[in-house]
Amino acid sequence: SLDASGGANGVDAALGTSALGVRRGSVNFALEDEFWEISCDAVAKKEKLGAGEFGTVYKAMWGGTPVAMKVLKQSDNLALGEFVTEMNMMRKLHHPHIVQFLGGCTKTKPYFIVTELSSGGSLQDYFQLRFRLPLSREIELAIDCAKALNYLHATANVVHRDLKPANLLIFFGNNSGSSPNLRNEGTLKLTDFGLSKRLPGKQSAESPAQYKMTGETGSFRYMAPEVYRHEDYNHKVDVYAFGMILFQLLEGRQPFAFLTPEQGAAAASLKDIRPAFKALRRPRFNAMRRLIERCWAPRPEDRPEFEIVVPQLEACLEEVKAWEGTKWWETLFKKGGGKVSPSKN
Repeated sequence: SLDASGGANGVDAALGTSALGVRRGSVNFALEDEFWEISCDAVAKKEKLGAGEFGTVYKAMWGGTPVAMKVLKQSDNLALGEFVTEMNMMRKLHHPHIVQFLGGCTKTKPYFIVTELSSGGSLQDYFQLRFRLPLSREIELAIDCAKALNYLHATANVVHRDLKPANLLIFFGNNSGSSPNLRNEGTLKLTDFGLSKRLPGKQSAESPAQYKMTGETGSFRYMAPEVYRHEDYNHKVDVYAFGMILFQLLEGRQPFAFLTPEQGAAAASLKDIRPAFKALRRPRFNAMRRLIERCWAPRPEDRPEFEIVVPQLEACLEEVKAWEGTKWWETLFKKGGGKVSPSKN
């Protein structure tokens, strides 16, 4: 079994915890099995896919299977803490719309996390393509994201805290062929849990007032006002970010596109400004527009839970499917040109 004092060398020394987050001297029988530990020699890096502040992601091979490999590139306390948090979170999450954790290396450097590999890039990559999907497909992708977040909040008691298009990966099925098309297939899965926090369970003695998060975290363009203002906040920050992403999906343009990310966050947080609707101004889109407005409401308590968001999106989807293919619909989208504004972080 894994010794609570010997997991990850530098991680332990820096954080006073093992690689699995077990505080020194404590016992946690849930960690007896180290099936998740992968030898550094067992994974072969093939291709760099992207890089963030704390880690670099590669396409890699593990036991003959293509996987994603996130390698920690710093060794300071903050980076190590984020790495440990992500390991702790991901190995306990199991949902069709959350990227599956496969294992990691925590005993020798370089430390890394292995997950299933996205076959279609990210939602951010899609936004960069400047082409629109049918509205029904955009809503289907939004439902994928909302279901993942409903699971996080209602079942796993986790707040993501960094919801943005780059952290929503596109997956195609095994039977998609060599040139899969997001217009007809593909799902979204949520990833990157380095900033995530576990919430008190529903039966916890802790009240909401006793469990507080403060400080600036996440990406400015999708950052809730209370986070930007360094106020106490809770899981409703994810609902706010989802509202901004839903706007971007359904409007085909970035929120606050003509402002820098920080200017956009300041406008939303200090002046209570929200992006203006264009495509969704028509009365036919009232339900979708109102849902977005509820999600990005200034007060967290006015934002809906995802257990409410999911069925509302599903109702919108059925309505849109009934419209698509009609003469009115075709005329509307021919005028729109089917293009998306380019995205910036």
